[in-house]
Amino acid sequence: MKRIVVTMLILVVILSSFAGCNLLNRTEETTQDEVVHTGETTEKEDMEDKTEEDTEENMNDDTEETTEKEEQQTEEAKKFVVTIYTPNDNVDGFVETEVELEELNETLLLNELIKAQVVQDGIKINQFEKKTENDNVYLLVDFNESLGTTLNSCGSSGEYVIMGSIVNTFLKAYEADYFKFTIDGQIFESGHIIYDEEMGLY
Repeated sequence: MKRIVVTMLILVVILSSFAGCNLLNRTEETTQDEVVHTGETTEKEDMEDKTEEDTEENMNDDTEETTEKEEQQTEEAKKFVVTIYTPNDNVDGFVETEVELEELNETLLLNELIKAQVVQDGIKINQFEKKTENDNVYLLVDFNESLGTTLNSCGSSGEYVIMGSIVNTFLKAYEADYFKFTIDGQIFESGHIIYDEEMGLY
């Protein structure tokens, strides 16, 4: 009888040991699975974070490109395109050339005529006025004596194309209807004509 009892106790101990080992193995397997899943989750989160960073960088790059384009368009919009009239080779008409100005003002416009050799260097504008009367836009310009000297040195054809180049250039640039000029505040009279009236396009 004692042997039977001892034998049963041994069996119980052995079975308990097997159960404990199986539980330990299952616990280790569960722990390993959790580690694997945790590793996969961490890698997934890292990939998502990297994707978000790349997206933000792309958005920043796009924003910078858009800003640069807008600044460039704004800068281009600030420039004024004007038409400069110059005498043709036959001295009986005009050649039109477009140029860009940083701003529209009478001095820059006159400088373009000087560069194009329509008038000589040294001609200056003493006073400039733009006014509107009866729905017409008038330009009143007072030059220094150098313009008078230039006109007096030309024949009638030369005088015509020089004055035509000046008048047409200013009227077109300022979208005006009439142009009148004086020399040092006085009405100018060349050897061919008295400039005492407003002039339209030549």
